[in-house]
Amino acid sequence: MPDPCLTPEQTKRVEDAYQLIPLIAARPCFRIPPGLNRDDLESHGSQVLMEAAVVYDPDTHGEWKEYARGELYSGFRRFLSRAWDRGKRERTDAPDPDTGRQIERADPDADDPAGTAIARETMAPPQVIYLPSPAAVRDRVHKLRAAMFGSIREEDVAAIMGRVMTAAKLGDMKAANVVVNLLRPKYGEKD
Repeated sequence: MPDPCLTPEQTKRVEDAYQLIPLIAARPCFRIPPGLNRDDLESHGSQVLMEAAVVYDPDTHGEWKEYARGELYSGFRRFLSRAWDRGKRERTDAPDPDTGRQIERADPDADDPAGTAIARETMAPPQVIYLPSPAAVRDRVHKLRAAMFGSIREEDVAAIMGRVMTAAKLGDMKAANVVVNLLRPKYGEKD
């Protein structure tokens, strides 16, 4: 749908150059700040093209697509520069509202992921981890062992192993591997 503020000639120019928006927005030279995505950049590109179509003069600016390409590049740079500046203003070293301490913020332009991780850890509130006592761990292990192995009887193990041996004799490779692995001496054991 054409913009009501554009003349038909200006609308045609915007439509002719519209395919440039995703091509230029996808360039790796445009680092997009957190909180924005490529769609935001492309949306701004539509606005830039409409503004460029209004001020375009063929005698002064030359070919329309070249002019539109230059306007998109400079429009994207201005948009991203304002977004990064706005993000830096929002990340000022304000005190933590809960503790009143100054929060050290990570430098968003830093390339060191370890520095970012350290800053993230310092920004996160300390977590208190409660470890159970050794006696509680021992009791829990006994309960788990009883739940896992308490109902297994020696006759059940013998019946299962008998079926595995039968399957191995009939050519079942998985069963044969189980038998071989059980009968093979462990590393470091004497035969």
